[in-house]
Amino acid sequence: MEENVTKKKEEVNQFKEKLLENEQSLEEKQKKLRQKMLASKPDENLKNSLLAELYLINS
Repeated sequence: MEENVTKKKEEVNQFKEKLLENEQSLEEKQKKLRQKMLASKPDENLKNSLLAELYLINS
């Protein structure tokens, strides 16, 4: 029984690690997408403003 619990804990830890990797990958992809979207905007003020992120979220 204790062996079974240990095995399940290992599986849970592996699952958590995979989730963390996926989350990091998603964040990297989102950052690249934001950069591409901002680069496509002609307004230089928008690109450099703090409101750029809000603009992208609402696009």
